[in-house]
This record gives sequence, C-alpha cells and structure tokens, in this order.
Amino acid sequence: MKCSSLLVLLLFVAVPAFAQPFEAPAIPTAESSFDRGLRAYEVGQYNEAADAFLRVIEEVEFNQRTTAAHLMLGKALYAGGDFADAVGVMTDFIREYPRSRYLNDAQALRLEAESRLEELAAIPESIDIGVVLPTNEMDLAFSQALFNGVRLAVDVHNEASPDRPVRMVFRNTEGSERGAMQAVESLGRAGVELVLGPLYSEEAVAAGEAAERERILLIAPLATEEDVSEAREYVFQANPTFAERGRVMARYAAAQRPGSFGVVAQTGTIGETMAEAFQTEMLRIGGAVAFSELLFDGDAWFQLANVLGDSLGEVDALYLPVAGADAAGHAGGALRSLDAALPAAERGRLRLFGNTEWGMLGPSRQRAGAYSTVFTADFHLDEGNAAVRAFADRYRALAGVPPDRLAFAGYDLARMVLALLMERRGEESLPDLLRRAAPYAGLGHRIDFGRGNVNEAMFILGYQDGEIVVVE
Repeated sequence: MKCSSLLVLLLFVAVPAFAQPFEAPAIPTAESSFDRGLRAYEVGQYNEAADAFLRVIEEVEFNQRTTAAHLMLGKALYAGGDFADAVGVMTDFIREYPRSRYLNDAQALRLEAESRLEELAAIPESIDIGVVLPTNEMDLAFSQALFNGVRLAVDVHNEASPDRPVRMVFRNTEGSERGAMQAVESLGRAGVELVLGPLYSEEAVAAGEAAERERILLIAPLATEEDVSEAREYVFQANPTFAERGRVMARYAAAQRPGSFGVVAQTGTIGETMAEAFQTEMLRIGGAVAFSELLFDGDAWFQLANVLGDSLGEVDALYLPVAGADAAGHAGGALRSLDAALPAAERGRLRLFGNTEWGMLGPSRQRAGAYSTVFTADFHLDEGNAAVRAFADRYRALAGVPPDRLAFAGYDLARMVLALLMERRGEESLPDLLRRAAPYAGLGHRIDFGRGNVNEAMFILGYQDGEIVVVE
C-alpha cells in the first residue's frame, strides 16, 4: 500500500470537519468490517487489518466507526512497518477531524511514525544480492554449502564496510527450470540487480532467460554447458565450460613453445569437446598440431602408444583430456603405455598436457612427473594459507562441518562481486563492470571474465617428486 495512492483515496472519502453530522449512524457493514480489522490487527495480520479498516472508510458513508477506522488504519500501517503511509494517514486525519476524540492519539502516532522514519534514514541503504538455489532433499546439502559460503563473504564485507551493508535475498528454484525462471523474475520485481546461482546448467539456462529479460546480472557458479551464457549479455559462468578448459590449456601450452602437438581424446566424451577447442585455439594462435586422434573406447588409452604408432615420434607434446568415471584410470593407462613404448632416456623429451582429472592419479604420479605433465584445475587450495584456515574455522563455527568446494565457491564468488560493487562508477552496467574487472584470486578459485562471459582463469598444476604443485 503506497502513501500517495492511499492519501488521494482518503481525500475523496473523508468528510470535512465542518460537514460532519452531529450524530453518525451505525452501519452494519461498517461495524462488520471494523470488527474484522480489529481481529486481524490483534493477531498481527496488519495488511489484512489495514484493508478492513479502509473498507469502513471508503465503502460506506460517514458512520460511527469512520474516525476510529482512520486511527486504526494508521496503527495497522505503523505496525506493519509502513511508517511513511502512517504519517500521511494521520496528517490527513488531523486536518480533516480536528475535533475528534482521537486527535491526541493521532498526533502521538504521527510523531512515532516520523521518529521511525528518521531512524531509518540514518541507516545506510543496503545493497541486495539475490541467491537462487534448490532446496529439494537431493540438492539441499549442496545449496546449503554454497549459501553458507556466500553468507560468510557478506558477513566479512559488512564487518569491514558497515556504511555500505549488503543483504542476501534468497529464492528457491524448487529444483526445476520453471522454478529457476520464476525465482529470478521475483528478484527482478524486488529490485535486485545481481543474482548468484542456480547450481546446474539446466536451471541456469532457464534462469538466464529471465535474467536477460529483467536485465539482471546472473553468475552461475557451477554450470558448464555452453548455452548457459552463449549470446547473452547479462549471464556469466564462473565455472569454465569444457571448451574453455581446452582453450585455456592451449594458450598456456603454446606459451611454453614445446614444439609440435598431438591431440588425443575419446569420442563421445567431454574430452572430445576439450580436444576440439584445444586444437582450434592452438592453430588460431599459431601453434603446431601434427595430428588429432579420437579413441573409440576407454580401453584404447591402455594401448595409446600402439594406437599412435609412428605418429608418436612426430610430436614433442601430447594433449590428453581424459573424461568419465574412469578418467584417472585412463590417464594412468596412457602413462603405462607410453612407458612401455619409450626408453627412459626418451621420456623426458615428450611433454604431456592434461585436464583436471589428471590431478587424481595415484601410483602413476611418478610416471607423470617423468613427462613434465601439467594440467588445468578449476579449484585448488593452499592448505597452509592463513586465509584458507581462517575461513575454514569460521565455516565450521557456522555449519558444524568443514567447508567443501561449494562453500569455497560461494565465498570466492561473493567476495569478488562485492569488491566490484564497491568500485562501481555511477550507473555503470554490472556486465560492463564484470568484464573490466582485473583477474581475481580467491581462496580456491581464480576468476577472470576479460575475454567474455565464461571464466577463463584456471590453475596450471603439475607433478614434482610425486606431489602436485602450482606451476602457474
């Protein structure tokens, strides 16, 4: 209920003081509405109470309950937090009914409402960040971890910048595409400009449609499908797509100038997507790709040297993006096959480049080190970092359990966007703000949207004496 429309209505229905009848009649409908309003007011249903008192005023002629209904309308508005409307209603009442026995009550209520408005004016206006996540049983634990991470980032910000507080506004996607779309639409109606979530690509695609219509910046924390942000202005992906992972490695590998590349992947897997992107990017930036080989099943990784045959001697490096539930096993099988085909003295000349799954090697870590193997990773923690330990302590105090990757994802992403919001220039669009931002280094993630709407910042890790180390 807005003050302006309500006051206009009351100006039309209020009876001027000089025109008030000496004795007001009792009208049954007014009595009924007034009693209904009192019952609602007494149980804390202030919106319903205000509607009932307003009906007493506008739907019947001046009656025994008219002035009492005005006063109770003001009280209902005040109790419901609509202080500006309460001031307006009481101001109108005082002007129109200066001889009412409720005059002192009306004046006191107006003073209280004005005082509350002054108090609120002294409180800095908050920046709202929307969070859209599913709360169905299957996904609740994941959503809670990400939400907790965002919450801790907001807490840190508010502690450091109490003059520019941030408020989280949550909406449940209900685990569906339609629910995700409705959640973003609801946040748009609430005036939210920035949304984190949802979790999965399917929901993120639908949420992204709503974000484009509402012109809301939406950052999907986990989604990896290309169509989440493709050809969209307001939708970004913090988790690199599989094609972007291939491109990231191609740019890093080309900078190492290892010579000619061979590219191998298993057909029908996300490894094939990464391999295609790697080759395309490598050729675009002037690198050399001698061959690209597609394996038809997982067993072929264990016969890699035989599959490649003489082609193996034509290259100085291999890009081997393994994928699927047996990805680590396939990487180990490829290493054993290469060991069997190459004398120990020749293994050092062949460099291997891989994807995140190469970080899951067990006994094959020493073999990987012999080939100077490096791989991309979208998440990496320095367990000795004091900031990582401090976050883990705060998270454990909040949730009762150690933080997982999703908790770090929520924290890192929220910390990045909050820092950006603090440096926003006037009415600068949030997508432009995100694209011009410097690369961000979080506790466990790197984020950079300098080339587009998909994060291109990843860790380059490698093996040294059987241990994983940060290469770049």
